[in-house]
Amino acid sequence: MSRPSPRALAWSLPLLVSLSACTVIELDSRHAPAGVEADGLIDGHVAFGWNGETQPLRIELFEGSSHGAVFELVIWKLFRFELGLAGVDVGLGPVDAGVGVLLYDPALPPQPPRKQKKGSKPVPETGPAPGAAPAAETAPAEATAPASEPGPTAASEPVSSRG
Repeated sequence: MSRPSPRALAWSLPLLVSLSACTVIELDSRHAPAGVEADGLIDGHVAFGWNGETQPLRIELFEGSSHGAVFELVIWKLFRFELGLAGVDVGLGPVDAGVGVLLYDPALPPQPPRKQKKGSKPVPETGPAPGAAPAAETAPAEATAPASEPGPTAASEPVSSRG
C-alpha cells in the first residue's frame, strides 16, 4: 500500500482548512429556539423548541419550508420530515435537525409567538450597531437633584433617596 507523498499532503491541507472556513456556526436562543445553526458550504441546524404549526396534517410536493425542498410532511407539532435536493430535515416533537449542501438550505420550522412575562421588557430584534455607544438611560425625576442645587446635577449621577 502506498503512502501519500508529503507534497500531496502540503497541497491538501490548505484546501481542507479553506473548506472548513466557509461554514459559520452560531449558538443563539434570543430570536429563535435554542440550538445550533451552521451557514455556509454546509447548512444545517439542531434546534430545541415546539414549532408553531397549526394545521393537523400538511403535505407539500416540490415545495416546503426550506429553499430547495422537494417534499415536506408535517403532522401538527409531533413530526416533520422535509427532503431537499441535497439534504434532509427531520423534526420529532420539540427537536428539529436538518443538514443540506449547496442546493438545499434547511430552515427552522415556524415558531409560535413568544409570550411576554408581566413587567418584562420586550427583547429587541437587533442590538446596537457595532461600535455604537450604548443608549443612555434616563433616571426618574425624583432620583436626581435639581440643577440649581450644588452637588450632582440632572445630567450627572442620580442622588440616592435613602436616609
